[in-house]
Amino acid sequence: IERLFTSQPILQHPNPGTPFVVQADASDVAIGAVLLQPVGDHLHPCAFYSRQLTTPERNYTIWEKELLAIKAAFETWRHWLEGAKFPIEVHTDHRNLEHLRTARKLNQRQQRWALFFERFNFQIHYVTPAQTKQADALSRKPEYAAGRKETFESQLLQPENFATLTVGNTKSSPIGSTSPTPGPICAQESGLVSKHDAWAQDQLRQGLHFPFSLKDGLLCYRNHVYIPPGPGREKALRLCHDCKPAGHFGLFKTMHLILRDFWWPKIRKDVEKYVNTCPVCQRSKIRREKPSGLLHPLPTPSRPWEIISADFITDLPPSCGFTTILVVVDLFTKLAHFIPCEGLPTAKETADLFLQHVFRLHGLPKSLVTDRGSQFTSRFWKALQKLLGIDSRLSSAHHPQTDGQTERTNATLEQYLRCYVNYQQDNWASLLPLSEFAY
Repeated sequence: IERLFTSQPILQHPNPGTPFVVQADASDVAIGAVLLQPVGDHLHPCAFYSRQLTTPERNYTIWEKELLAIKAAFETWRHWLEGAKFPIEVHTDHRNLEHLRTARKLNQRQQRWALFFERFNFQIHYVTPAQTKQADALSRKPEYAAGRKETFESQLLQPENFATLTVGNTKSSPIGSTSPTPGPICAQESGLVSKHDAWAQDQLRQGLHFPFSLKDGLLCYRNHVYIPPGPGREKALRLCHDCKPAGHFGLFKTMHLILRDFWWPKIRKDVEKYVNTCPVCQRSKIRREKPSGLLHPLPTPSRPWEIISADFITDLPPSCGFTTILVVVDLFTKLAHFIPCEGLPTAKETADLFLQHVFRLHGLPKSLVTDRGSQFTSRFWKALQKLLGIDSRLSSAHHPQTDGQTERTNATLEQYLRCYVNYQQDNWASLLPLSEFAY
C-alpha cells in the first residue's frame, strides 16, 4: 500500500477541459459517490464522497435515497460541476432515475431537488451494479454485503441475558399471590420460519438483505430473533414485563428489555398495548399526573344583558376602511351586536366601542366572558371593569369552547356574509346591520 501511495497518484486533479463522470450509490445506512474523468480508455477518480444517512433520510424510498446520493455529490463538487464545459454523465444502478427529467408527479422534497438540479447540465445513465463498485463500496460496509456469511456463532439468547430472563423459574418461597412466570422461549416459538407466516415467507422470497439475516434457521433483524405471530410473542412480553426480574415496569424499560433479544413488526404497538392493559399494573401502580379538574359551566343569567360575551373576527378584506368585527352576544336572549372596527382595537378603543354600542343601550352587565386577548388582559381593561363593577371571566387558554356562544355566533355571521357579499368582498361592512336584524 505504501508503494502504491508513493509511486503514482491515486487521485488526479480535475481538468475542466475534460468531461466529468459521477458515480453514485445508496444503501439503507449511507450514500457514496465518486467523481471521475476519462484517462485513455478508462475512468480515473478525482474525488470520493460518502456519509451516513440521518434518521429521517433512512425513511426515504429507494428512489429518493439514490437521488439523494447524486444531489449530495453535486453539492460537494458544485465548484467543478456547475457550469461544466461538457454535459456531466451520471452513472447509477437504479434505472428509474433515468426518467427524473420527465417525471410528472413529484412531492415537495423532490420538487426542491429538481430545482437544484436545474443548475447543472447532466444526463443520467443506468449501469449495472458491477460498473459502480467504487460508489457501492463507499455506501455500505463489506460485512453487510448480500450473501456474506457471518463468522461468529449465533445464539438464541445472549448468555448474560438468558440467566437474567429465566431466573424467575428458580424455586422460592411464595410471598402472596403471584402470576405464573413464563419459561424461556423455545426455538419453535421464535424465529423458525413457518410456511404459514406470510410476512416471513415474503422476506425470504425477496432475498434477505441487511438488516435481515438467517442464522441457524432463525430469521433475525440486527441480531434480534424474529418471533412470528402466535404464543411466542405473548410469552416474550410476559417474560420481559411480568416476571420478577422484569419488575412490571413501563413502556420504555419493557421495550429496552425485549429488544435485547427479540423483534417483530410493530413491536412497540404490541408492547404499549400489553403494558397499558396489564391488570397487575392497573391495581398496583399510582397515578403520577395531577387529577383532572372538574367542569364549571357558566352560570345561567336571570335577566337580559346580565352576562354577555365578546369576541373579534379579524383579517377580513377591507370594506369601507374596516377589517375587523366585534361580536357581542347576550347569553340570556342570544341577541347580538356586530360592530365594525378599523383593525384590531386597543383596550381603550374596545372600551369606547362597548360604551357606544352596548352600555348606552342595555346598561352595565354583571359579567363579561372573553378570550385572553391583549385587550381584555391589559391593566387598563382590568381597572375599568373593577371601576364599573363588572366581573371578568376569561376563557381557558387554547380552549375556545369556553366561549362557545360567541364562537357559534361568529360562524353564523360568517355564513351570512359569504351568502351576500359581492365578488370583490368589499361590501360586508354595509351588510352588518341587516345581518344583525336577520340573526
